[in-house]
Amino acid sequence: MKQKKTSRLLASVLAIAMGATMTSGLFTAQAQEEIGENTIIHAFKNIDVDSKPMARFWFPDAGAGADADDLISEQIEAMAKGGFGGVEIAMIADETTYTNQQAKEYGWGTENWVNVLKKTLRAANAIEGGFKVDITITSHWPPVINTIDPNETTASTELSYQYTKITQDDLNNGTKDLAMPEQKTTDSRNGYFLTVDRFTDASAIQVESVDADGNLTFDFDSITSLKDSVSVKEGAGYAAGIPDEAKAEEMAGGDKTQKQAILDNIYEAFGDVPTEEIPDGEKFDSQGNRKRMADWQELYQADLNGIKGKLGTLDNDAEIKAGDWVLFGVFERGTGQVLSGGGINTMYGRTYATDYFSTEGIQEVIDYWNEHFLSDPELVSLLKENGSSIFEDSIEASHTGPFWTHNMLNELDEGYAYADEFATVVAVNSAKSSGGGFPGGPGGGGNTTPPIQFNNDVTSRIVEDYNLKLGELYESDHASVISEWAKTFHYNYRAQGYTLTGLDIAGAAAALDIPEGDNATSGDGLRNLSAAVNMYDKQYLSMEAITTIKIASTWETIAGILNSNFSHGVNRVILHGTPYAKTFDNNHTAWPGWGWGGGGAGVGEFTAWNQRQIYWEDVNTIADFMSRNQALLQNGTAKVDVALLNDTSSSFSILSGNCMQGLLDNGYSYNILSEALLKSENANVTNGVLYEDGPSYKAVILNEANVLSVDTLEKLNQYADAGLPIILYNCSPSQVYGTETADNNDETLVQLVDQLKQHEKVASVSSEEELLTILDQLQVSSAASYQASGIETSHRTDSTNSDYYYIFNSTEETQTTTMTLEGQGTPYIMDSWTGEITPIAHYTQTEDTITCDVTLEPQESTIIAIAPDQEEFGSSQDVHVEEANGTVVYDGNDIVYRSNTVGTDTVKFSDGTTKEITIDETMAEIDLSGEGWNLQLDSYGPDDSPENLDENGELIDPTAHKITTLNYANIALIPWTSLDVSEDDLKALSTSLNEVTSMRDVSGIGYYTKTFTLPEDWDSSKGAVVTFAHDEDMVTKVTVNDTTIDKIDSINEVVDIGNYLKPGENTIQIKLDTTVKNRISLETGYVDSPWVTESRDTDYGLTSVVLKPYTEVVLSADMPEETADKGILNSVIKYAENAKASGEYDNAIESVQKSFDAALENAQAVAANYSATQEDVDAAWKTLLNEIHKLGFVAGDKTELDQLIAAADEIELDKYVEAGKAEFTEALAAAKAVSEDGDAMQAEINEVSDNLLNAMLNLRFKADKSVLEDVLAQANKIDASAYTSESYAILTAAVKDAKAVLENENATQEEVDAEVANVRAAMEDLISVENTTETPSTDNNTIQTGQESTTTKANTAKTGDFVPIAGLAAITLAGAALLLTCKKK
Repeated sequence: MKQKKTSRLLASVLAIAMGATMTSGLFTAQAQEEIGENTIIHAFKNIDVDSKPMARFWFPDAGAGADADDLISEQIEAMAKGGFGGVEIAMIADETTYTNQQAKEYGWGTENWVNVLKKTLRAANAIEGGFKVDITITSHWPPVINTIDPNETTASTELSYQYTKITQDDLNNGTKDLAMPEQKTTDSRNGYFLTVDRFTDASAIQVESVDADGNLTFDFDSITSLKDSVSVKEGAGYAAGIPDEAKAEEMAGGDKTQKQAILDNIYEAFGDVPTEEIPDGEKFDSQGNRKRMADWQELYQADLNGIKGKLGTLDNDAEIKAGDWVLFGVFERGTGQVLSGGGINTMYGRTYATDYFSTEGIQEVIDYWNEHFLSDPELVSLLKENGSSIFEDSIEASHTGPFWTHNMLNELDEGYAYADEFATVVAVNSAKSSGGGFPGGPGGGGNTTPPIQFNNDVTSRIVEDYNLKLGELYESDHASVISEWAKTFHYNYRAQGYTLTGLDIAGAAAALDIPEGDNATSGDGLRNLSAAVNMYDKQYLSMEAITTIKIASTWETIAGILNSNFSHGVNRVILHGTPYAKTFDNNHTAWPGWGWGGGGAGVGEFTAWNQRQIYWEDVNTIADFMSRNQALLQNGTAKVDVALLNDTSSSFSILSGNCMQGLLDNGYSYNILSEALLKSENANVTNGVLYEDGPSYKAVILNEANVLSVDTLEKLNQYADAGLPIILYNCSPSQVYGTETADNNDETLVQLVDQLKQHEKVASVSSEEELLTILDQLQVSSAASYQASGIETSHRTDSTNSDYYYIFNSTEETQTTTMTLEGQGTPYIMDSWTGEITPIAHYTQTEDTITCDVTLEPQESTIIAIAPDQEEFGSSQDVHVEEANGTVVYDGNDIVYRSNTVGTDTVKFSDGTTKEITIDETMAEIDLSGEGWNLQLDSYGPDDSPENLDENGELIDPTAHKITTLNYANIALIPWTSLDVSEDDLKALSTSLNEVTSMRDVSGIGYYTKTFTLPEDWDSSKGAVVTFAHDEDMVTKVTVNDTTIDKIDSINEVVDIGNYLKPGENTIQIKLDTTVKNRISLETGYVDSPWVTESRDTDYGLTSVVLKPYTEVVLSADMPEETADKGILNSVIKYAENAKASGEYDNAIESVQKSFDAALENAQAVAANYSATQEDVDAAWKTLLNEIHKLGFVAGDKTELDQLIAAADEIELDKYVEAGKAEFTEALAAAKAVSEDGDAMQAEINEVSDNLLNAMLNLRFKADKSVLEDVLAQANKIDASAYTSESYAILTAAVKDAKAVLENENATQEEVDAEVANVRAAMEDLISVENTTETPSTDNNTIQTGQESTTTKANTAKTGDFVPIAGLAAITLAGAALLLTCKKK
C-alpha cells in the first residue's frame, strides 16, 4: 500500500502543477463513470466477458492432452480475438473410431483428459478481460462413469415385476417362490451383460376379472403386502454380470462361432479379462479391468402362513381366473444405459448412467472428479481462477421400466397412505419407455404377459405421487449436490433441468445456479424458464443455441434464430459449437478439421465457431451483435406484462410455440409460471402487481389449469385480495395432483376456486378475443401497444429509469407497425450490429409514452430505449418531428428529411411549428451490376505446405488455410461458378490432396472494386443507400471513397453511404465472405452428403449492387440558431481525436485515459447540442484541453517488474532462513501493488523493481544439515567405555558444539560444514581401550560412558561421504540482477 500511496501522491503533485482544474476533472470523470457502470446503456457500450457469446468446445478424444504441439491455445486465442467470451468443454466421441483399449489413454477422465482441461484453462486464464471455461460433468450425457455397472445401486435403475398364481398347494406348503422377471442380457448398446433383479416388494393380489384377450384386472383393495414375509432362498441363485468364457459358451449353445462373437462383443465393451486376483466385493483389478460374473442373482420366497385365512380355499389350476390370487413381486434393476447417443468408447471398460434420484448416484461422478481431477493442485488452482460452470445436459435417460432408486420406499413421506401399494402400482401403471427388455412374463425381450390394470382410479393418483417424488429427489439428491460440490472449486452449476414427469421444469430452473434451454424449448418453453429467472432474481438464462445450424449456414440465418431466442428471454448463448481440430489417431484429417456430425466420418455437420471458418477475420461483427443484445438482456430488470399459470401436469412438459399469439400480436409480453415459482419469497403482490421489484406482472392468467394444489389456490386468493387481476382461461380447477390428503384435496380446491371467482378483479374467459377484452376492462395494459401479427416485444428497466424494448419480427414478411411504448424521455435506436446509439427523430409523445413507426425485416430485431437523461445516450435536438410523409432521421447532429418522391410535404414539429418540404425530382436507381468490376478472389483450401504435412502426407493442422488468389478485371457481377477459369487457374486452386475441377469447388473471400461517376450537380442534398444480391454468403465490409463501413447488418443488408458520395468519380469496394460449403464437399468426399452441404448448388458471389438515391433536406436548420461559438471547441475535439488515433493516448496512465475519454465524450455531446450555452462550450473545451495536457503522464513499462514478480512467486520461502524473509515479503507486496496500479509511472516501477530484486538477492537458503545429522547420529552410537576419557571428552565437546549449530535456524552452510568436520575429526582421533567391545547405544540423545584401558588407536566409526550444497539459486538471481541492471541502463 505504501508504494500505491506514493504513486497517487506523485500524480496529485504533478496535476496541481499543471492546474487545479485538471485534478478536479480527473476525479469528476472517474466518479461519473462509476455511477453508470451497472446500467444497461453502460453494459451495451462496454462489452464485458459475461455478455460475450460462448460455444461448446467439442473434443473427440483426449489426444490434445498428449500432443506437445496441440492447437488448444491457438483456438482459444482465436475465439477471444473474435469476440467470444468462453467455451464449454465436452467430449463428443460420436465421430471417432478409437477403441476401448485406446480409451485407456485417450478417453474421458484419463491423465491426458486432465491435460486437456489444464491446457484449455491456462490459455483461457491468460486472456485479457477473462475467458470462461465451463466443463460438462462427464463424457456425453446423462452423467455416465466407468466405475459402476448396471448391477450397482448407484447406477440408473428401473422397476421390473413378475407374478404367479397362488395355489392351494402353495398355501398348504406355507411358502411360495417369487417368480423372477426374465433376465436382461444386454445393455442399451447391446453389450452382453447379465442384469440382477433385486427384490423391492411383494404382495398378494386378487384377480377381479379376466377379459376375452386375457387382460387382467386386479382388485386394488385386495393388495396385501408380503414385503416383510419375503426372504432369500438359502443356496439358491446364479451368477450374473459380465459373462465369462464359460457363460459365453452356454449362451452360444455350443456354437463356437457364436461364442467367439459373444467374447468379441464383451472384449469390445469391457476390455481385458483381469489377470489379478480380485477380492470378493470388488469388481476391478489395478488396471481397471472388470471382473467377469462378479454378481449374484438371489432367489426369493414368500411366507404365506400369515394370509391363509384371507385367501381362503384356492384351486391348483394353472390358469388364472377371476377370484384367483397372485403373488406379485416387484424388483429393481439397472437400466443398462451406456449413454444417450454418441460414440460408446468414452472411457475404458464401458460407462453407465448414474442414478438421478440418489446422492449416491451422482457421488460416483463426484468421487471420480475428486480422485482424478481435483487431486491435481494446478488444475484446482486454474479452476478457481476461472470460476465458471459445471454443465449437465438435459435428462436424456432411457429405461424400459419405471425409473426407481434403491431407497425410494424410505423416501416416502411419513404416514403416506399407500406405502404398501406404492411399488406395485408404480410397476404396473407408470409410463415406461418403449423398447425391448421390459420385464414381464416368460417370453422375455418385452412385455409379453397380459396387460394389467387395477379397478380403482386412485392408482393414477399414486403414480402422480411417484412422479412428484422423482422430481423432488432430482432436485434434492442430484442438482443441489452438484451445485454445492462445484462451489468447492469456485464453479457453479448450469443445467438443462428437464424433462421428467413429476419434475416442475420452472421449479427445477429456480433450483439451478444457471438454468439453460435448448432448441426444444423455443417459444413458451423459454418463457417458462424465464419466469424462474425473473422470479428468483437470476442473472442468466442460458441457451444451447443454434443446434440445427450447419457449418455452411450464413450469419443471416444464425442471427434470425438468435433474435428469436433473445425475444423469449435468453441472455447467454452457448453456441453449438466449436470442434477441436483433429483426433489423436487422425480419424479425420481432411480440411477444415474434425467436426461433430457427418454420419460418423468426422466431417462436421454442425457449425464451427473458430478460425477454420473463412469469415473468421470478420466474425467480430456477429459476435459483437450477440454481445450487445446479451448486455441489454443481462442487466437491469425484466418487466413482463402478464403471467400465465399452467396446471401441475403441464409444468412437467417442455413447451414450445406461442400459446397466446393474440396477446403477443397486441403488444403484451408474458411469462409462464408454474406452481413451484409461487413458493418464491418474491411471489408477493404489492401495489396490485406480482413481484413489484421484479417482473411486475400486472395479471395472472390460469391457462387451461384444471389441476392445481390447494396451496396454489390459497395463494391466488391472497393475490386477488391484494388487488391483482386473475383470469381463468378455459378452466375451472377441480382436481389436485396426487393422492388426496386432509390438506390437499379436490373438495377444498373447488371451494377455493369458488371463493376466488367472487373477487372483483377475477374473470373467466374462453377465447383470446375475450381475454383481450377483459384485460382492457380490468385496465391491464401492455408496456408496448400495437397491432401486428408476429411482432414480439420484451421490456427492461434500469436504475436510471430508462426503458428498453427489444422488438422482434418472428414472421417471414417485412413488418411495419405503429408502436406506442411506455417511458419518459428521449427515444433512441440502439443498433446491436454497429453499437451506434441514435436519437429517433420522428415520433409523438405524451407524458408517459412515445409513439413511432417500426419496420423490421423477417427475423430482424431492434432495440428502442427511452431515456430521461441523455448523458449516457448522446444529446438530441430539443424539437423533434411529429408528422411527415418522408423518412426523418438523424444524420450526425442534424434532423434530416429524406425522400425520392416528387411532391410537397408539410412537416410538423413537436413545438407546433411546420415546414414545407419540396422534392423536385425522382432520381433513378443506379445499377452498378454491369461491367467495370475488378474482383480479387481469394480461394480457401487446405494448407498442404511441407510444414503442415506429416510423414504420412496428412495435415498436421487441418484447420489451416492455403489462400490462392485469382484476379478478374472489368467484369459484370455474376456467380463465381460462371467466372472464366483456365486450366492453370484450376491447377493453382488445387492442392496435393485434392484436385479442383471447377469453380463449383471454390469457397473464399471476394474483394470487389468499381469506380463509377455521379453527376456534377451531386451535392450534400443528395445521398443513397446501397443494396446487394448474393447467395449463401455475407457482405462484411463496404468502403466508399476510402471510408470503410465494417459492421453490416446481415439480416437487413442496406447500407447508407450518402455521406461518402461525391460528384464525379467515386470508388466502392465490397468484401464478400463465403461459407466453406463448396470446398468442404470436395475435401471431405461428401459431395452429395446432406450432413454437410445439404446441396452443392450454392452460387457464391455478388450478383447485384444497386444505389438507391434520395434527396435530403436538413430540418434542424430552421430551428433556433446556435448562439454559442464552438470554433475553439471543435478544434480541441479534433486535436483530441487525433491524439487518440496516433497512439499518444495509449501511453498515458489508466486514470488519465478514463478522464480523457469522459472529457472527449462530453465535448462531443456539447458540440452536438444546439442549445448549449457559451458557458457550456467553454467549460467543455477547457476540460478537454487539460486532459490533452495530462497525456504526458506516461504509464511506465512493467515488463521487467512482472518478470521479477513471476520469479519471486516461485520462491518457496520455507527453504530459506528467517533473515531477509520479512523484507522480501514486503518488497513483493509493494511490487505487486505497483504492477496492478494503472497509474504507476516509470520511476516508481524502477524503485519497487530494485527493492524486490535486492530482497531476492538477500535471501539465503537454509543450510543442508542432513550430513551433520548423520554424523551426530554416528557419534551418539559410540560406546564411551571403549575409548579413553581424554579422547572421548574431545568428541563430547565437538558434539555439543555441533548440536548448537544444528538447532540454529540461521546457521550458514559454512558453519554446518565446519561442525561436520570437527565431529568427524574427533571420532577419528578416538583412542580405544584394550579388551573392550563397542556397544552402540539406542539412545540418540546421550553418549555412553564406561571402563577404559589404554591401547593403540582403533578403527573409528565410519561416516558417509559429504558434499556441500552450493547456493546455486543465489548465483542465478545475481545473474538476473546484472541483466536487469543492464537493461535499465
